Amino acid sequence: MQSLGRIILYIYRMRKLFLIILLALGPFVGKAAHLVGGEISYQCVGSNSNGNIYQIRLTIYRDCNSSGAPFDAQAPIAVYGGAGQNITVTTVNVSRGPIINIPAVISNPCLQTPPNVCTEKATYTTNITLAPSTHGYTIVYQRCCRNQTINNVANSGSWGNTYHITIPPQDSTCNSSARFISDPPIVMCKDDSLNVDFSVNELDGDSIFYSLCQPLNGGSQNSPAPNPPSPPPYNPVPFVFPYSSTYPLPSNPQISVNSSTGILSGTPI
Repeated sequence: MQSLGRIILYIYRMRKLFLIILLALGPFVGKAAHLVGGEISYQCVGSNSNGNIYQIRLTIYRDCNSSGAPFDAQAPIAVYGGAGQNITVTTVNVSRGPIINIPAVISNPCLQTPPNVCTEKATYTTNITLAPSTHGYTIVYQRCCRNQTINNVANSGSWGNTYHITIPPQDSTCNSSARFISDPPIVMCKDDSLNVDFSVNELDGDSIFYSLCQPLNGGSQNSPAPNPPSPPPYNPVPFVFPYSSTYPLPSNPQISVNSSTGILSGTPI
């Protein structure tokens, strides 16, 4: 039995990256010690004379038993624009919502949930008004650190997380990003085949494409929650050989995601 680890699932909508999740299945030894993952999305909720009003939604997951990497009471979320997406548009400190426990459920009736597995989430929600821009916008939050027991990343406790999403150029129609339908699973079992639904709601009816990609670093042990978060580009977190974004953990059949449905399948070994 293994705890939830790290796979990056990218969702593309109309050829643009719109949503990132750092929650999926990866090789852990023991329980998680810090942050588990998260996602960021936006929904257009109206417009005014200054532009479109976007509701930004950030969800962070962490180990309940951890004494490190607590939920921020206020999460600094930055918006960048310009040709290089490096011009600061605004930074907002968003208050944390309720902390909610996520149950560790195993679908196989022959297996038992391991004891003392506990994951919790907190959601940060705010509204930001942005005028349609020639270059669009990047919305970002960064937080350190990952747990120290990940097998597929060297010195994993020193690497942080970047959660970012883009609003496309000239979004005059006030689009919304995709949003995951449900929380990810908390545990997985060796030799037990996976059928994990990472599908999303897409309010605008745009085409969705799913793929596995490399995680991005953000924050540090000296600056766990940088305020403001840094602008693009972001550095990837390197995998330990033979692992990669397309082979994140030992598996046969190999872990993969259906590009059309968002179903993650494969069998950890």
